[in-house]
Amino acid sequence: MSDSPIRAGIILIGNELTRGIIADANGPFIAGKLHETGISPDRICMVPDVPEKLENEMRRCIEETDLIVVAGGLGPTADDITRYSVSAVAGKRLEEREEIWDSLRRFYGEREIPGPNRRQTLVPEGFTVIPNKNGTAPGFYGDIGEATVIVLPGPPGELVPMFGDRVLPLIQKRFDLKPEMSFKGTSFLVPESKLEQAFQDCCSRGVTWNTRIEEDKITFRLYGSTAERRRESFIALQNCFSPHVIREGTVDPVLSFFNTLDAKGYKVAGAESCTGGLISKMITEVAGSSRIFWGSFVTYDNHAKTVLGVDSALLEKHGAVSREAVTAMVEAVGRQSGVECGYAVSGIAGPEGGMIAKPVGTVWIACAVPGKKVYSRCFGFHGTRSSIRIKAAVATMILVVLLLTGDETLDSGGFKEYI
Repeated sequence: MSDSPIRAGIILIGNELTRGIIADANGPFIAGKLHETGISPDRICMVPDVPEKLENEMRRCIEETDLIVVAGGLGPTADDITRYSVSAVAGKRLEEREEIWDSLRRFYGEREIPGPNRRQTLVPEGFTVIPNKNGTAPGFYGDIGEATVIVLPGPPGELVPMFGDRVLPLIQKRFDLKPEMSFKGTSFLVPESKLEQAFQDCCSRGVTWNTRIEEDKITFRLYGSTAERRRESFIALQNCFSPHVIREGTVDPVLSFFNTLDAKGYKVAGAESCTGGLISKMITEVAGSSRIFWGSFVTYDNHAKTVLGVDSALLEKHGAVSREAVTAMVEAVGRQSGVECGYAVSGIAGPEGGMIAKPVGTVWIACAVPGKKVYSRCFGFHGTRSSIRIKAAVATMILVVLLLTGDETLDSGGFKEYI
């Protein structure tokens, strides 16, 4: 591989993207995966389903980059023009590939293959097919001039597994890439701006970083200098915040929650007020969640909380957003479900409903695990209604995991008022 940085471009195709009908998910995903290999894309662009515009953008990228990833426009309909444009730019005729037709027959089984799917067997001469296990549109790759062009279907459910299983190894081999020396980490509940300031304050000289903002977390990498200094910088980040919210590696809060309960053979049940079932949704998106999840009660209204088993006099005296309320809720969950672990959440997600004593973002969470008294904690979250609800869900799962793993530092600096 040359010492010069590899130049890369990403082209995303579809009228639905350029017209703002759907939000693009492929661009950030592809860029993030390329960056993990040490390639930082120079450009990401969207083009409509117009052959001339796509071909002009491809020619521009071919002149300026070494690697081009094209996503979209490989379906069977008339507006799926990508294969034809690649053929035109490469100056190669399209040819039918029997292996693609065989894969279509396997995909449809005994059903009749619609006639338009025949288009999906067409690949520019000299290009190599990339199989698609999750759809009817295979990808393909080849060289045009000095650039390697990789073409993939647009649906993320097809593109994502293809990229991980086939495309990344292909790119690494084609460009003789070595694994980037870096340190991976995950941040929960910390605002992006405060995390950025912490990087500036905590990272040793020569250590650089990048971040990836996700709905329930921020993942980051530390680059440069030595492995020792990268780890020292990471430990400094943990000391700046908390080891509970700055974690080593790429950590999914839901999978951490699931794996911890599964390993211990426990089931969990919950009562949700301000999160309105969001925690249940996140848990049940994990395959096999029935092993660890009994179910939950969405007790949004105070009367629903009393039906669960919370004393109305308690709610009248302390309010629904209080230590007393969530403690009573999680105890009622235990009585109703009979399972080992429980959680309860009640708060003010906003944008209305806040008061001086309990501003928007005030959330009480209670957790119960075997052998320990009920643990309850008040959080002061910031952000939109949606982000407050997500932070409350993530904090709940983190608390359950920490209690089950025997962490005794929850009250002594375990969380700070920055979230």
